Amino acid sequence: MALWRSDKSGEERLRAENEFWQKEVEYIDFTLAFSRDQQTLREMMGSDRVAKYFAGPNAAAEKAYYDGEDQLYELFNGGQITDDEFEARHQRLDEEYKAALKNGSEE
Repeated sequence: MALWRSDKSGEERLRAENEFWQKEVEYIDFTLAFSRDQQTLREMMGSDRVAKYFAGPNAAAEKAYYDGEDQLYELFNGGQITDDEFEARHQRLDEEYKAALKNGSEE
């Protein structure tokens, strides 16, 4: 990003921006693959064993958050929502998750 903001030529700025977005796509791909791997693990081991392994006081809130995050990335990667829309929805998802964690700790 520093290169993009610098006095470099348009071609160098474009290259820097392309590298930035390539890294962003790689991160999103990694996140989605990790979620799919967790789901595969659940299916392979049987829901009872995995549920006990992943269960915790905030398991329901965590599952809702990660499921929501997966859906957002799929919508974004599919071109169904814009970057601004993605950010707004992700912020709401974060707020709901924090509220659920807070409510869970008060019980």
